[in-house]
Amino acid sequence: MHGTSLRALRRVADRLVSSGVRTWVAYPAIDDPPGPLIGCAAEAVVLPTDLIGVRSIVGVARFARVHHVKCLYLADRPTWHPVYALLRLFTPIERIVVHDHTSGRRSRPRGIKWWAKKIRRYLPGFSVDHVITVSDYVTKRQIQVDLMQPHRVTRIWNGIAPQAPRQASAASSGRWDKFQIHPDTDVILCYGRADQVKGVQYLLQAFDLLLDKLPEHRHPTLVYCGDGWYKSTLDKQHAQMRHSQRVRMPGYVRDVSNLSGFAVFCVFPSVWEEAFGLGALEPMARGVPVIASSVGGLPEVVADGESGLLVPPADVEALCLAMKNLLNDSQLRERLGRGARTRTREAFDLVRNLDEITAIVWPTGAISAHAR
Repeated sequence: MHGTSLRALRRVADRLVSSGVRTWVAYPAIDDPPGPLIGCAAEAVVLPTDLIGVRSIVGVARFARVHHVKCLYLADRPTWHPVYALLRLFTPIERIVVHDHTSGRRSRPRGIKWWAKKIRRYLPGFSVDHVITVSDYVTKRQIQVDLMQPHRVTRIWNGIAPQAPRQASAASSGRWDKFQIHPDTDVILCYGRADQVKGVQYLLQAFDLLLDKLPEHRHPTLVYCGDGWYKSTLDKQHAQMRHSQRVRMPGYVRDVSNLSGFAVFCVFPSVWEEAFGLGALEPMARGVPVIASSVGGLPEVVADGESGLLVPPADVEALCLAMKNLLNDSQLRERLGRGARTRTREAFDLVRNLDEITAIVWPTGAISAHAR
């Protein structure tokens, strides 16, 4: 399951238990107690729920019959599947909900493919009862590409709990010591998995260009935290940068989002259609302005000119200019930071988010598919 879904589900489970509703979270295997479920009402169970193959289908059906499961809650799974009709026919399952966090663009069906998709949507029992999407971008894709009926799709933005406000540089002393950064240095932070689609390669280019335009005594330091298959390529690019000494790339850093409150601003230069952009929301909740690509669901998170700045994806010059403007204008940073914190409270309230999810899942128990 997507991490956001799991965090939401554990809170939903705590709400439902007071009404006598049990919630199970299914894992294909469990070596240790699942950390995200410790202390919550949801119960972990070993159960393959990919619904591919007889073992998974029979296992889910048997579990649903034994435990009288009424609702099947799945993350990032197909919204149409023949197995759904079988589960409804042979188990107590009455409601199937899919929570769609998937990123990327899909091609709209044309001609015969469009008609085939449209017809199968009206076959009774084969489609899910409801789709929860994390952005208007994903909602549009569900309706236009998957041809899901609009009344069965609800956009619920990811929510976030209130966070401590951004810390002034004096209060952040020591936060960057492990990266060998002087406490008075302005730090630009970027984090996320090391993948080509995250656009960090363009951020490194833009940062090199930025320092060419700034006097040396004004040079900030860029910190990128993330690991993945593309990290070695980024390391090579880092080594070839003109200002490589002003960049830190430590790889994976635990609880890196907490560091965002000590950055002057954060950058999320993704070049593909992010479903939402939770990474951008985390610093915003602390009053830290964000520069992000105007792609996918990111423009729904970052309001351009109000809570951050949006730039075209893969546009090195535009990214460089946005960073220069924020560095040179403290009043702009403060205004965008205040706007980011306000927007987070008003648009991405976690309690409202959970109320909406619970209203869709309620009043039944739930199995949730979780892939480790």
